[in-house]
Amino acid sequence: ALVHALQHDSNDGVRLKALSGLKMYAHEPDVRTVLAEVLLRDGNPGIRGQAIDLLTQPRAAGAASDPKLAGVLQDILRQASDGYVRLR
Repeated sequence: ALVHALQHDSNDGVRLKALSGLKMYAHEPDVRTVLAEVLLRDGNPGIRGQAIDLLTQPRAAGAASDPKLAGVLQDILRQASDGYVRLR
């Protein structure tokens, strides 16, 4: 339900609450995929900022790196006008 709300709800506040509810699951591959999509497509800079914070938080010791995330971050670096997102 949280993933669906984050991807599809038109209300920014609902999407922010859904993002907040997903914080504890940010290490899960399916959630990371959705966070990357949100980072690329959401129109709200606050939501994109929180999504990038979750995607770039330190992962558990020994966790494999995510090559798809590297590609998403490179795309964001080229496209994003939001300075915070580009900095992260």
